[in-house]
Amino acid sequence: DLRFLMGVVIIIMFAINMFYGNALVAFLLLFGYSFLMFKFFFYPEIISKSLNPSHITPNPLGALTNSFIIVIFLKDFPDQSVRWEHVLLVCVFWLPMIVWETCRKIRAPAEENDYVTYSRLFGYKTATLVPVFFQVLHFGILLYLNAYFHYSLYFLVAASLLLLGCLSGYARFLLTPNAKTSKLKPYGEAYMLGIFILVLADFIYSHGINWNIQ
Repeated sequence: DLRFLMGVVIIIMFAINMFYGNALVAFLLLFGYSFLMFKFFFYPEIISKSLNPSHITPNPLGALTNSFIIVIFLKDFPDQSVRWEHVLLVCVFWLPMIVWETCRKIRAPAEENDYVTYSRLFGYKTATLVPVFFQVLHFGILLYLNAYFHYSLYFLVAASLLLLGCLSGYARFLLTPNAKTSKLKPYGEAYMLGIFILVLADFIYSHGINWNIQ
Protein backbone atom coordinates (compact mmCIF):
# COMPACT_ATOMS: atom_id res chain seq x y z
CA ASP A 1 0.00 0.00 0.00
CA LEU A 2 2.78 2.42 0.88
CA ARG A 3 4.65 1.66 -2.34
CA PHE A 4 1.48 2.21 -4.35
CA LEU A 5 0.81 5.50 -2.56
CA MET A 6 4.41 6.59 -3.14
CA GLY A 7 4.05 5.83 -6.85
CA VAL A 8 0.82 7.84 -7.10
CA VAL A 9 2.38 10.81 -5.29
CA ILE A 10 5.44 10.73 -7.57
CA ILE A 11 3.24 10.70 -10.67
CA ILE A 12 1.23 13.65 -9.34
CA MET A 13 4.40 15.60 -8.52
CA PHE A 14 5.83 15.07 -11.98
CA ALA A 15 2.52 15.97 -13.63
CA ILE A 16 2.21 19.20 -11.67
CA ASN A 17 5.79 20.29 -12.34
CA MET A 18 5.78 19.31 -16.02
CA PHE A 19 2.43 20.78 -17.03
CA TYR A 20 1.70 23.44 -14.43
CA GLY A 21 4.88 24.32 -12.55
CA ASN A 22 7.52 26.64 -13.92
CA ALA A 23 10.62 25.33 -12.16
CA LEU A 24 11.10 21.88 -13.68
CA VAL A 25 14.90 21.83 -13.46
CA ALA A 26 14.82 22.77 -9.77
CA PHE A 27 12.20 20.08 -9.15
CA LEU A 28 14.29 17.44 -10.92
CA LEU A 29 17.30 18.36 -8.78
CA LEU A 30 15.21 18.10 -5.63
CA PHE A 31 13.60 14.82 -6.68
CA GLY A 32 16.92 13.39 -7.81
CA TYR A 33 18.57 14.08 -4.48
CA SER A 34 15.55 12.68 -2.63
CA PHE A 35 15.77 9.49 -4.68
CA LEU A 36 19.47 9.11 -3.96
CA MET A 37 18.84 9.65 -0.26
CA PHE A 38 16.01 7.08 -0.36
CA LYS A 39 18.48 4.59 -1.85
CA PHE A 40 21.22 5.54 0.66
CA PHE A 41 23.19 6.82 -2.34
CA PHE A 42 23.53 3.14 -3.32
CA TYR A 43 25.92 2.59 -0.40
CA PRO A 44 23.58 1.44 2.39
CA GLU A 45 26.28 -0.55 4.16
CA ILE A 46 28.25 2.67 4.67
CA ILE A 47 25.62 5.36 5.16
CA SER A 48 23.01 3.51 7.22
CA LYS A 49 25.56 2.22 9.74
CA SER A 50 27.53 5.40 10.35
CA LEU A 51 26.20 8.41 12.23
CA ASN A 52 27.99 11.19 10.32
CA PRO A 53 27.00 10.11 6.76
CA SER A 54 23.46 9.27 7.89
CA HIS A 55 23.19 12.77 9.36
CA ILE A 56 24.96 14.71 6.61
CA THR A 57 23.17 13.17 3.61
CA PRO A 58 19.55 14.04 4.60
CA ASN A 59 20.33 17.56 5.77
CA PRO A 60 20.77 19.21 2.35
CA LEU A 61 17.21 18.15 1.53
CA GLY A 62 15.88 20.98 3.69
CA ALA A 63 18.01 23.53 1.88
CA LEU A 64 17.06 22.11 -1.53
CA THR A 65 13.34 22.16 -0.69
CA ASN A 66 13.44 25.78 0.43
CA SER A 67 15.59 26.71 -2.56
CA PHE A 68 12.94 25.14 -4.79
CA ILE A 69 10.34 27.43 -3.23
CA ILE A 70 12.57 30.46 -3.85
CA VAL A 71 13.03 29.42 -7.48
CA ILE A 72 9.25 29.19 -7.94
CA PHE A 73 8.91 32.70 -6.51
CA LEU A 74 11.58 34.06 -8.84
CA LYS A 75 9.92 32.40 -11.85
CA ASP A 76 6.60 34.03 -10.97
CA PHE A 77 8.27 37.42 -10.55
CA PRO A 78 10.82 37.67 -13.39
CA ASP A 79 11.72 41.22 -12.44
CA GLN A 80 13.31 39.81 -9.27
CA SER A 81 16.82 38.34 -9.18
CA VAL A 82 18.63 36.08 -6.73
CA ARG A 83 19.84 38.10 -3.76
CA TRP A 84 21.76 37.40 -0.58
CA GLU A 85 18.51 37.65 1.36
CA HIS A 86 17.12 34.64 -0.51
CA VAL A 87 20.01 32.54 0.75
CA LEU A 88 19.30 33.74 4.27
CA LEU A 89 15.64 32.81 3.90
CA VAL A 90 16.69 29.29 2.94
CA CYS A 91 18.82 29.16 6.09
CA VAL A 92 15.94 30.43 8.24
CA PHE A 93 13.88 27.36 7.39
CA TRP A 94 16.81 24.95 7.23
CA LEU A 95 18.96 25.61 10.31
CA PRO A 96 16.28 24.60 12.86
CA MET A 97 16.29 21.13 11.29
CA ILE A 98 20.04 20.87 11.94
CA VAL A 99 19.42 21.92 15.54
CA TRP A 100 16.73 19.27 15.95
CA GLU A 101 18.81 16.54 14.31
CA THR A 102 21.87 17.11 16.49
CA CYS A 103 20.28 17.77 19.87
CA ARG A 104 18.23 14.56 19.75
CA LYS A 105 21.41 12.47 19.61
CA ILE A 106 23.17 13.84 22.66
CA ARG A 107 23.34 12.01 25.97
CA ALA A 108 25.00 12.38 29.33
CA PRO A 109 28.20 10.33 29.79
CA ALA A 110 26.44 7.93 32.18
CA GLU A 111 23.76 7.19 29.55
CA GLU A 112 26.07 6.19 26.72
CA ASN A 113 25.86 2.64 25.39
CA ASP A 114 26.48 0.90 22.06
CA TYR A 115 24.19 3.34 20.24
CA VAL A 116 26.35 5.90 18.43
CA THR A 117 25.55 9.47 19.44
CA TYR A 118 27.28 12.78 18.81
CA SER A 119 28.12 13.04 22.48
CA ARG A 120 29.81 9.66 22.30
CA LEU A 121 31.82 10.68 19.23
CA PHE A 122 32.81 14.21 20.23
CA GLY A 123 32.06 14.45 23.94
CA TYR A 124 28.89 15.88 25.43
CA LYS A 125 30.25 19.43 25.70
CA THR A 126 31.37 19.76 22.08
CA ALA A 127 28.24 17.99 20.82
CA THR A 128 25.96 20.34 22.78
CA LEU A 129 27.68 23.42 21.39
CA VAL A 130 26.66 22.41 17.85
CA PRO A 131 22.87 22.99 18.27
CA VAL A 132 23.64 26.03 20.43
CA PHE A 133 25.75 27.52 17.61
CA PHE A 134 23.15 26.90 14.90
CA GLN A 135 20.31 28.16 17.07
CA VAL A 136 22.14 31.41 17.85
CA LEU A 137 23.13 31.71 14.18
CA HIS A 138 19.49 31.27 13.17
CA PHE A 139 18.40 33.99 15.57
CA GLY A 140 21.12 36.28 14.24
CA ILE A 141 19.85 35.78 10.69
CA LEU A 142 16.33 36.62 11.82
CA LEU A 143 17.59 39.84 13.38
CA TYR A 144 19.47 40.71 10.18
CA LEU A 145 16.28 40.20 8.16
CA ASN A 146 14.54 42.69 10.43
CA ALA A 147 15.85 45.37 8.05
CA TYR A 148 13.47 43.94 5.42
CA PHE A 149 10.58 42.54 7.45
CA HIS A 150 10.40 45.22 10.17
CA TYR A 151 9.36 42.99 13.06
CA SER A 152 7.26 44.44 15.80
CA LEU A 153 8.67 45.00 19.28
CA TYR A 154 6.36 42.22 20.53
CA PHE A 155 8.05 39.75 18.19
CA LEU A 156 11.58 40.79 19.15
CA VAL A 157 10.84 40.47 22.87
CA ALA A 158 9.01 37.15 22.55
CA ALA A 159 11.64 35.64 20.22
CA SER A 160 14.46 36.74 22.52
CA LEU A 161 12.76 35.16 25.54
CA LEU A 162 12.18 31.98 23.55
CA LEU A 163 15.86 31.79 22.58
CA LEU A 164 17.04 32.44 26.14
CA GLY A 165 14.66 29.80 27.49
CA CYS A 166 16.00 27.19 25.09
CA LEU A 167 19.62 28.14 25.70
CA SER A 168 19.06 27.76 29.42
CA GLY A 169 18.16 24.12 28.80
CA TYR A 170 21.45 23.53 27.01
CA ALA A 171 23.34 25.38 29.76
CA ARG A 172 21.70 23.27 32.46
CA PHE A 173 22.88 20.11 30.72
CA LEU A 174 26.41 21.43 30.29
CA LEU A 175 26.62 22.32 33.97
CA THR A 176 24.98 19.14 35.31
CA PRO A 177 25.04 16.39 32.68
CA ASN A 178 22.72 13.58 33.74
CA ALA A 179 19.76 11.60 32.47
CA LYS A 180 17.33 14.28 33.59
CA THR A 181 19.01 17.23 31.90
CA SER A 182 20.16 15.45 28.74
CA LYS A 183 16.75 15.60 27.03
CA LEU A 184 17.66 18.41 24.64
CA LYS A 185 15.34 17.57 21.77
CA PRO A 186 12.34 19.41 23.31
CA TYR A 187 14.39 22.62 23.35
CA GLY A 188 15.19 22.32 19.66
CA GLU A 189 11.56 21.52 18.86
CA ALA A 190 10.22 24.32 21.06
CA TYR A 191 12.46 26.87 19.38
CA MET A 192 11.64 25.66 15.87
CA LEU A 193 7.88 25.62 16.43
CA GLY A 194 7.79 28.73 18.58
CA ILE A 195 9.85 30.94 16.28
CA PHE A 196 7.82 30.06 13.20
CA ILE A 197 4.54 30.70 15.02
CA LEU A 198 5.89 34.06 16.17
CA VAL A 199 6.98 35.00 12.64
CA LEU A 200 3.59 34.07 11.22
CA ALA A 201 1.73 35.88 14.00
CA ASP A 202 3.87 38.99 13.56
CA PHE A 203 3.25 39.09 9.81
CA ILE A 204 -0.50 38.78 10.41
CA TYR A 205 -0.30 41.47 13.08
CA SER A 206 1.60 43.91 10.87
CA HIS A 207 0.10 43.15 7.45
CA GLY A 208 -3.20 41.45 8.15
CA ILE A 209 -4.69 38.71 5.95
CA ASN A 210 -5.74 39.48 2.41
CA TRP A 211 -7.74 36.70 0.74
CA ASN A 212 -7.11 37.55 -2.90
CA ILE A 213 -8.50 34.48 -4.65
CA GLN A 214 -9.31 34.77 -8.34
